[in-house]
Amino acid sequence: MPQPNIYEEIVAWSKDRPEWQRDALRRLAETGTLTSADLDELAQLCLAAHGVESVEVRPVPISTDHLPQQGQAVGAVGLTKLSAVKNVAALLPDQNLRFLPKGLSIVYGDNGSGKSSYARILKRVCRARGASEGVRPNVFAAASAASEATIDFEVGGQVQLVTWKDDGATAAPSQLSHISVFDQAAASAYVSAKQDTSVRPAGLDLLTGLYGAVEAVRSRIQGRLTAAKTAARPVEGVDPSTKTGAFIAGLTAKTTTDEIEQALAFSDADLSRGQALAKDVARLDAEDPQRMAKELRGRRARIEGLRQRVEVIRSVLAPAAIEGLGKLLEASALKEQAATLASSLSFEGALPGVGGEVWRELWEAARRYSTRAAYPQQPFPVVGPDAKCVLCQQPLAEEARQRVAKFEEFVRNTAAAEARAARAAFDSAKRRVAELVTTADDAVLIQELDEVQPQLGTMVQRALDAAGDLRKAVLDAIAAAKPLPVADVVGQLPEQLQALTAELERRAQEALAAHDPTKKVALQKELAELRARAVAAKRKGDVLAFVGSARTVAALERCLADAATNAITAKNTELTKKAVTDSLRTFFDDERRGLGLDRTPVELGPAGGSKAVLYHQLALRGARGAAPTDVLSEGEQRVCALASFFAEMLLAPTKSAIIFDDPVSSFDHLRRENVARRLAREAADRQVIVFTHDAVFLLALIEAAEAFAASLLVQQVQTAGASVGHCSEGPPWVGMAVNKRIGFLKSEWVKADKFFRNNERTTYNGLARQLYGLLRETWERAIEEVLFGGVIERLKLSVETNKLKLVDIAPTDFERVERGMSKASAQLIGHDQPAAVNTPAPQPDELDADIKELESWVKDVRARREKKKSATPVIAEVVPLPVKGANG
Repeated sequence: MPQPNIYEEIVAWSKDRPEWQRDALRRLAETGTLTSADLDELAQLCLAAHGVESVEVRPVPISTDHLPQQGQAVGAVGLTKLSAVKNVAALLPDQNLRFLPKGLSIVYGDNGSGKSSYARILKRVCRARGASEGVRPNVFAAASAASEATIDFEVGGQVQLVTWKDDGATAAPSQLSHISVFDQAAASAYVSAKQDTSVRPAGLDLLTGLYGAVEAVRSRIQGRLTAAKTAARPVEGVDPSTKTGAFIAGLTAKTTTDEIEQALAFSDADLSRGQALAKDVARLDAEDPQRMAKELRGRRARIEGLRQRVEVIRSVLAPAAIEGLGKLLEASALKEQAATLASSLSFEGALPGVGGEVWRELWEAARRYSTRAAYPQQPFPVVGPDAKCVLCQQPLAEEARQRVAKFEEFVRNTAAAEARAARAAFDSAKRRVAELVTTADDAVLIQELDEVQPQLGTMVQRALDAAGDLRKAVLDAIAAAKPLPVADVVGQLPEQLQALTAELERRAQEALAAHDPTKKVALQKELAELRARAVAAKRKGDVLAFVGSARTVAALERCLADAATNAITAKNTELTKKAVTDSLRTFFDDERRGLGLDRTPVELGPAGGSKAVLYHQLALRGARGAAPTDVLSEGEQRVCALASFFAEMLLAPTKSAIIFDDPVSSFDHLRRENVARRLAREAADRQVIVFTHDAVFLLALIEAAEAFAASLLVQQVQTAGASVGHCSEGPPWVGMAVNKRIGFLKSEWVKADKFFRNNERTTYNGLARQLYGLLRETWERAIEEVLFGGVIERLKLSVETNKLKLVDIAPTDFERVERGMSKASAQLIGHDQPAAVNTPAPQPDELDADIKELESWVKDVRARREKKKSATPVIAEVVPLPVKGANG
């Protein structure tokens, strides 16, 4: 579908927006950004539009004359070098990673080599989706300085340099946000969450900028509104039940000054009338029967409470009550003596105190233990043949069983039961005395009693004091086993207090009988109105200020409504669907098919908008209630994420760098080559940086770069003693082609030869045997790459049958390969030799000759095939030769 002219649509849409927003669009179209001064001015324009302020500047709405020329593009952003790394994990500080301006830059490193630490630095300064992966400092270093690194980069071909610090204060250059990163976190975000499209067609940035401007203006207005609401303090102190109070409570921004003047008018005549009314109401209040009755009944209730307390004291401490307590004490003692006598008759020869109170407590404790724990299913006491004493835990002899039975019989007989009952009755009576309250809670009431009836309060206080003394004397006498004191400390006070309460109730009823509730209502209402108007009149200035503040608040609320952003988000969603969604969906489908995921019904579509951003999300076509993460394998999810990533990149107006950190899932080796070819194809036209620890993926990338004629730079990150992050150019051994391996062997031979000439034979022997091991591996690689012409290679899924026409194998090839492999295998470390042999490694000349033999054979085969390129290829008959020696 044809792409919409976004700029023109925005201009047309803006005609229904407030003038200050159209002015904001004009500024964004002309400069691309808005300064703080711009935002302040836009806020003033909004305020002026609603009469809050007056400003000299006038809004200049956007028109087609302000639109930028189509086709203007921002320069591509790419990385040049990463260097001077400090305090990042255990990375060496003097290492460099450089990157091709266009092409495929591969950084290979095993786990623990420091590769990921370099990648984290770039992910921190560039645009990475998903959870941010922090740069880890060197936890073993003594210093606590922030991590830092120097980053060289290009913007539109112009080289720039920045020293980045992970200190929370040093921000990376905004241009680096144009570089996109794909890693595990990004892959998870693309597959499982709603995503905003990072690449947006020209014009949509106007709506994004407008959204931010409106939010900023809204924030400024909100601050003014909060301050205005705080300043708009309501007028207090005016009786809300009056008409004037209701008028004050109903003040709004629409209340006019004339209405205020009329409602708050207060003359000298009003003042005089109010003074006269106040005197009349005061006189009526003094004669108010209702108030008098309320006071009388309140006093009556308090005196009644005191009377009840005195009545309780009399019932507990009256002479008859104390005499009864003494009789209970005597009865308890007599019953106890009878029980003790019964015990002595029943338990002749027993220990002292058997049958007494202490002994009974012990016996009841034994009963509870037996029935609840020891013998819960048997009646107490248990005296069977196997029974044990519940106290001493010893088996019961016959005599003991009889004694236990007698104990229980004694406890249950009449004398013991009567003793317990008598003691309980005495304890209850004693407890009433002990718990008796003999103080007055209301000291003021005691004084009032003297005022109502002379000496009555004094009599009550004396009675309470005497009751307290008697209570103590009774308890002391019981404790000392002395006769109980008897005295009438209360007398007829309860009856006197009851007569007083009856008198107070009578007076209250008489007062109410003479009460006319309608007598002063009109006067009180008129007085309340005059008083309310007098207060309001004195605060007229506050009333006018409040209404003025209310008008300001109302105007600011209209400004706030002007600063709503929902229309901006809706328009952005509409335009994004037109300009982005369809293209994004098409690009995604093409990408996932190209990466080998052509049968899975997964699609990319819109997922709602917010804050001037339209989100997109992956979904399974036709699936009900299932997310892609519920159905797709980890490898399929990774392919979907890569397809989403590349679909975004295809929408970008420029070809800025893209960075991949281990883009291939270990669970999706089947699509590894597809991913490698896609990265290499992209690298033919822009900077592509890949961090990987996957050796097979590394080989696939190298081959794909050659296939797409993309410039290639391979660097290795390795450990160096206790440190990590040692950088060197060139692929690792596993990624080297035959010619590079031969070059490496020759350079290492120079080192070995030096050890030999310096008579460091042990070191030489070890290095020489290592080189023979590498020589053997190079022969093996040469069989794949040279002899078979790359038709079939280990760990490679495809078989390149189109290369068969170049393959010709001569008998001499068999002989030379077999001879070279056998010679190298014989020198491998790990092949045990008899102790008597102890053969040293071949000398440098022999090692050099063996390396050159491999180099010579490779050149011969390639030269031979070069001559036959134009001729019809003939595949030589393969004649197997007998294998001599060990090939490992």
